[in-house]
Amino acid sequence: MTSVLRSILGAFSLTQVCPVSDADGVLAVYTSRWTPSLSGELITACWSNGMLIWSNDPNAGGAPYIQADTDPEAVTRVLSRLEADGLFDGLQVANGCRLGGGPYTNILIRYRGRVFHTMSDHEQYELDGTCVVEHGFIKPLMDRRRFQVLAQQPNIYLFSRFLWVELRSVISALLPRTGVDTQGRLHFKVYDHCEWIKEDAEP
Repeated sequence: MTSVLRSILGAFSLTQVCPVSDADGVLAVYTSRWTPSLSGELITACWSNGMLIWSNDPNAGGAPYIQADTDPEAVTRVLSRLEADGLFDGLQVANGCRLGGGPYTNILIRYRGRVFHTMSDHEQYELDGTCVVEHGFIKPLMDRRRFQVLAQQPNIYLFSRFLWVELRSVISALLPRTGVDTQGRLHFKVYDHCEWIKEDAEP
């Protein structure tokens, strides 16, 4: 291949579309916002084929991204365990979404045609330690302590926060310490329907 042809080919990105909302097996964490337009950033995605992609920013997501591969059985074991634990059996959770356009953090898990999806904004609002997200409200902490405020919340909200931490931990445990740099973006077709567009600069 001539250097001229190589440079021409190098100018084009190889694009691979990886389903998220329509994946057969996936554990994904991503942000979404509704204004000024539907958009979001990938935080973590673990597919049942063993492909792993995650952001260096575990809260906001976005580039730079890292990719690695793992044993597909490792992902399947996690999905199978969550199914056995009853994740897909109609759990009642309190989605922590206040009025507004976001950003919200989403946890989406799909396995064997079954789906669990929850979203909340508590990670975003509680990040700097000045606010606490109660059941249905965002309030400044002022002279209060976050744990004491949360301890007074209704059981369904406490369970939802527990489940959130549990799922975040399970997904993070699938990620290795190192990987290779990769490029891509989260693309929303319509509300609640997104895919990962993987773009690598070199063919």
